[in-house]
Amino acid sequence: MSRADSSRPLWRLAAWTAAAVGALALAHCRENAVKLSLFLDDSGPSYAVRETFGQLVDDAPPRVAGYMTVQLSPAGTQVLAPTSGTIRYYDQLDGRTSCLLLRPKLRKKRDGTAFDDLEPTLPDPSELRLALCNLEAAALEAAIVALYEARGVDDAQDQADGFLDDTVAAEQRPELDVWAPPEALSGEADAPPWSELGTAEFDELEVAAFVEDDAGHRTYVNPAPYLARIPLAPSDSQLRPPTIAEIRVETAVDPAFTTSVEAFSFDPTTGAMNPAAELSGFLRVFFRLTNFNDDLDPAFTVAPYEISYELRETGGAPQPRSRGRFLLASLPAGPATTPQDAAESAAQALYRLPGADPPASDLALSELWLYLPLDPAEVVAEEELVTGNAGAAGSFPTSLDLDAEAGGLRLYPAGDYELEVTVANAFDPADTGVALAAFPILGPHEAHLTAANAAEAEEEVPGAAIRLNDDNDNANTWPDPSPDPANHLPLEPWLDLDETTVVAGEDDLMELTVDVVPHTLVGDATLTIPSGAHRIRLWNQADKGGAAIPAGDVVIPMADMPRTVWVEGLETGAAELHLEYDDGGTILEDTVNVHVVRLVDEQNGARRVINTYATDVDFEVEGGTAAFEYRWDLDGDGARANDVFEAGLNSQARSVRYDVAETAASVQLDQVAGNNRQTYDVSVELTGGLVLERTIRVALGTRLGTALPAQTNPGIQGAFAWSNTVPIDFDNVSPAEQTALAGMAGFTLDINLGNRIQHGPSETSYAVTHTSLVSDLDAMRIWVVGVGPALWDQGWHHQELDAVVAHEQIHLEQYEQVRADMAGAVDLHANTVYRRIFTNLVFAQGVTFLEAEAHLSELDDPDVEWGWHVIAPAATLQIFTDNYNQALGHLPGLPAADQALARTLLQDIYANLPFEEMKVPNYDFSVQPPP
Repeated sequence: MSRADSSRPLWRLAAWTAAAVGALALAHCRENAVKLSLFLDDSGPSYAVRETFGQLVDDAPPRVAGYMTVQLSPAGTQVLAPTSGTIRYYDQLDGRTSCLLLRPKLRKKRDGTAFDDLEPTLPDPSELRLALCNLEAAALEAAIVALYEARGVDDAQDQADGFLDDTVAAEQRPELDVWAPPEALSGEADAPPWSELGTAEFDELEVAAFVEDDAGHRTYVNPAPYLARIPLAPSDSQLRPPTIAEIRVETAVDPAFTTSVEAFSFDPTTGAMNPAAELSGFLRVFFRLTNFNDDLDPAFTVAPYEISYELRETGGAPQPRSRGRFLLASLPAGPATTPQDAAESAAQALYRLPGADPPASDLALSELWLYLPLDPAEVVAEEELVTGNAGAAGSFPTSLDLDAEAGGLRLYPAGDYELEVTVANAFDPADTGVALAAFPILGPHEAHLTAANAAEAEEEVPGAAIRLNDDNDNANTWPDPSPDPANHLPLEPWLDLDETTVVAGEDDLMELTVDVVPHTLVGDATLTIPSGAHRIRLWNQADKGGAAIPAGDVVIPMADMPRTVWVEGLETGAAELHLEYDDGGTILEDTVNVHVVRLVDEQNGARRVINTYATDVDFEVEGGTAAFEYRWDLDGDGARANDVFEAGLNSQARSVRYDVAETAASVQLDQVAGNNRQTYDVSVELTGGLVLERTIRVALGTRLGTALPAQTNPGIQGAFAWSNTVPIDFDNVSPAEQTALAGMAGFTLDINLGNRIQHGPSETSYAVTHTSLVSDLDAMRIWVVGVGPALWDQGWHHQELDAVVAHEQIHLEQYEQVRADMAGAVDLHANTVYRRIFTNLVFAQGVTFLEAEAHLSELDDPDVEWGWHVIAPAATLQIFTDNYNQALGHLPGLPAADQALARTLLQDIYANLPFEEMKVPNYDFSVQPPP
């Protein structure tokens, strides 16, 4: 249809007005399930939903209605298109007659918002087809003629006859556009707000909704959540909230409920039980609905669209034990399954009950019994609850095993329970029915300590392993000044085990559940630490929030059961936790043995920041015992015990080297450039599931990288474009100084001509910054950097050359702080840190500060290989550590004010160490911050 066609005056016929029509609002989500919000325009007519998806239809056999039947009132009320889209006529559609199949736009709700909150079992609206059926033939024909006339066609009657011709295959019949808000109002400026589609036979409109796959298989869904404007708004008197009139619980000794079946009834409001008894064995639940529309003949019941329940233990601290949510959301009909077959399958799920002599529904007597599917799965958060669909055959369990155990613990321990059942109206989220059933579950009196890192059978032997909390999850450092200067200096990592407030990201504490059942017992239980109390600490929160639980006996009232505490490891080794309760002279008790562990590694007896190639690295689980199983991952591939160097290994200590080939004692590490900075995330899993992890670095034995430039002045100066003013303002060199430098380093180029970086064949170091650093600091000058032959001679690469030159650039910047103002009028650097250091220390002492800062830049360079840091004579780690520690020793020789400047310099160096292990005692290159 063109824009010109749509502007014809016929669009303004009064037949298209519908301002007084009632409307059904769209679905919205509450607790992850679709609900419908209902309203009626003040001036609109009244309507009644006779049958809807989920209602039990009174036929033989009873089945679920796979469609919605709407009683229109007054007689002859026009059916309006519920959404813009295209329609096609079907004389027969899955048992329904005289249908218009609407392919809707349906991109928005009536309020203009998107359909982004539908329950996951419902399809996207773009995939939906809506069937409006039981339309009266003459009125439908007149409506189709009017639609064609509205388009200005001259042969509207002939077009309508072709549209309704049931001798033509349905999929070959023409399609016709229809409009409804909000799409019509936003998409076609001259379109009417509504398309009228005639009237319904006997004023009963039948509505179905389905999606269809490429093979033609249809899945029917409840149409109500999608209908934005179709007049389906029952009045409150016609559709009342569902009410649970009766709830019934049955037990049996077998899950099929054929033996020793006992029935119990409950007051649905108070949950009071009749007869009172302790339950055991298998449990199933029924409930009877009364939600009958007495204004219609015959009376009928609208079944709930959603059924949910929660079974919770009420003695002590209330605790959910099982919960579920079930919908009547879809009916899948395949090539061999009619919609009626699918509807009968859904009825079987909820309305026909298994076992011997269940209560039976009789609609003639206004009796509607529903079976409650109980889900025995692990309890999850309500917002994460998977929603079952009653239309899926075999989707529900039938009962709960009240005596079931998991990991040696009862899923439903002895004590008082409350079952809450909720049914929700298919049209209004506020209309729900709730019923309670309260009963005790029979079981033994027991005390339980349940450790997260051990199964019930493992809690004493081998015990529960917990990680020594010696990491730094929140990356805190000790403040300046330190509150504990005797033990911790400012800027040291503030390990989590030393923190007593909330630790963001804390992940090392073990959850421990303390419980005594049944929870109807009274008095107190006592939790003690008979041995190893200095190795662990108890907390009330996983992140250590609030004060720690005081040392000594922990008294826990029965009213607080179950109680959760969190165990922190402070020192490797064993500790014991013991729970005890005096049950009238009988002592209920349980014990968990705790082992605080950590993973350590050494090479040649030392803990290494960087390990060397083809040399054993020795791993050990410190604090473990031979009773644990240990499953190692030594190559960091995420798999355990699957490689020859891991297979069959079950010991708390393991040695492996990283070498040229894979063997039972070595991981293959190829000596290629991509492995120049190789790391391995080594880990070990202990019995109970605790995983200890440690990332190690391994330096190759061969030096690899990008080739060095030519060992000449052109080669070096092509890599570094320096001048008299770049990277600093250099000083002029006198002829005598030029001669002396040439003799010392072998320079061949005139330094004053911008040759401030040169190849120095006689340089004994990798690179040297030449200055006239003398006792008279005001006379100091900065001349040139010479690059020696050692990099080429020792087989290093361009990455290391870049690092060496960056090191010398830092020296240039340091010397700038020492050098006086060139004009001599103002000494701009008189109070800088290096000027003060060299003013008060001899030259050799001051150089240690210079070299510590410059070598830090090499440690922090992401391009140099690990070997640069550990292979002599480069050995950056060793050289840095020596200079840093010597500089620390020179601090006391500075005056107080200058000492503060130098201390800040060393603190900055310490804070920027790239390897956290250097801040941890007992590593080969550990250092401390300045005191």
